[in-house]
Amino acid sequence: MTRKRRPRSDPIEIELALNPGAFIAYSACFSFVSDLDEVAAKIAYSG
Repeated sequence: MTRKRRPRSDPIEIELALNPGAFIAYSACFSFVSDLDEVAAKIAYSG
């Protein structure tokens, strides 16, 4: 069985999605890190 290749990401699209120069409130950082921790836990559990 052959693996499907992932489409290559366009660095410009990724940069635009990150919205460079946008203000991020200090309190939003905690929420972002918390969300990352949840995703990391799901990945660790499924792998």
